[in-house]
Amino acid sequence: MKVLFLDFDGVINTYWWNADGTKVDIGYKDKCTNFQAVQWISHFCTKYDYKIVVTSTWRIHSTVEQLRQVLYNSGLSKKVEVLDKTEYLHHDHITRGEEIYLWLKSHPGVENYIIVDDDDDFEHTPYMRDHFIKTNFYDGFKATDFFAMEHMHKQLFKEMALNGAGVYIRNDSSCRQ
Repeated sequence: MKVLFLDFDGVINTYWWNADGTKVDIGYKDKCTNFQAVQWISHFCTKYDYKIVVTSTWRIHSTVEQLRQVLYNSGLSKKVEVLDKTEYLHHDHITRGEEIYLWLKSHPGVENYIIVDDDDDFEHTPYMRDHFIKTNFYDGFKATDFFAMEHMHKQLFKEMALNGAGVYIRNDSSCRQ
């Protein structure tokens, strides 16, 4: 199984401007604002068979089904499975990188993963940087991010083939447990 860990705000939910020059703020509850970004994510997940795990703060007060509906309402192809959400542990001073690490640890069938986020909080999980696409909060996920993610996907699978590994998850002792 291949997993895309997806943040919303600053990735697929961004500021945008109407034709009349009025700004539309982020923060819709039933859909994200950046349709183009959602289409790039959808295309990647469909092309390479990635499932989505939501890491956005939207997960705090939403069920997986509600998050799935937000993504589908935002234009995500229904061919893309919205699998799960990571547990919110930030109140325990756990970073998003550590939350992802714990999710991966409890799902040993993951053969590859990519993280898309506008915030880099991987100080306790630096090895995840090889799996990380950082977006700009104001622009969100763009075509250049898609091509970088596509390159990353191909590189990670190339490394796996060279190492003969069936699973690409490092057990890093620097990650808090």
